[in-house]
Amino acid sequence: MADISKIRISGTTYDIKDKTAREKIEALKAHTHTADDITSVNASAITGTISVDNLPPAALERLVVVADDTARLALTKTNVQNGDTVKVTSSGKMYFVKDETKLGTETPADAFEEYTASTASAVTWTGVTGKPSVSHKLTGDITGTATATLGSAVSIEATIKNSGVNAGTYKAVTVDEKGIVTGGSNPTTLSGYGITDAYSKTETDSKISAASNKSLSASYNSATEELTLSIN
Repeated sequence: MADISKIRISGTTYDIKDKTAREKIEALKAHTHTADDITSVNASAITGTISVDNLPPAALERLVVVADDTARLALTKTNVQNGDTVKVTSSGKMYFVKDETKLGTETPADAFEEYTASTASAVTWTGVTGKPSVSHKLTGDITGTATATLGSAVSIEATIKNSGVNAGTYKAVTVDEKGIVTGGSNPTTLSGYGITDAYSKTETDSKISAASNKSLSASYNSATEELTLSIN
């Protein structure tokens, strides 16, 4: 191993055996700095994790939530700084702090600029672009489909299920619990209509035939002045 005979300190080369060089080396070994002595550090030399508490406020952009506009206008530079965002709970609006020098003055409102996004809920539906299409469908006894842009009126051509009855005129029909005709007929007899308190044609003909075979006779009693009719 080669012996070190010279040393360079702060741009000056000294002989290692020189008394002045030895004194400077000892002085450097004893030299220390407190945190207050360090005024700046090259950021590229910093490694690891730095606590947020050690970062200057100007390096942070924060979201501050307040109850209402009164609380927002009462904020000072102790609470917020340029670049911060303030959300007002009562209105749902959000504000950007653009001029912190106006905070705590007679015109604190000038410190804020309202985010455009905070009023997005007031945009009319016609102003919304890229609205999705929605499919509408009827199912059951009445079916049909139609597709329309969300929020637009839609017209569906509906189809009623086939009842199984051919188109036509019917004197008697069968209807289900939904009011849909499921059967139809054209009866020609009383029984076909379900009438039970009337004579049928056969019964009527029989009664007429029986009555036509009868004879009618009459006798008069002059003493009592009575007329007697008899059917034989």
